[in-house]
Amino acid sequence: MNQSFEVNGLSVLLFRVCLSGIFITAGISHLLQPDQVASRIQSAAFHSFALFFGDPRLLGIVSGYALLIGGIAFRTSEL
Repeated sequence: MNQSFEVNGLSVLLFRVCLSGIFITAGISHLLQPDQVASRIQSAAFHSFALFFGDPRLLGIVSGYALLIGGIAFRTSEL
């Protein structure tokens, strides 16, 4: 049951670049279109829960920064 396998370093790098790209793209989208993010929050099923944390537009901007920082950190972190 204890199997060991090696993974090519290039494939790991490619995976990390693609995955971090998703978060970076989403973060940029949140920052460039905060009104659309706010409207999605307001039309969500549990929008009252999100409104508990503050203004939907501000939440979209903060989440955009969090996504951007997370994507960059994932891309630049060492294994």
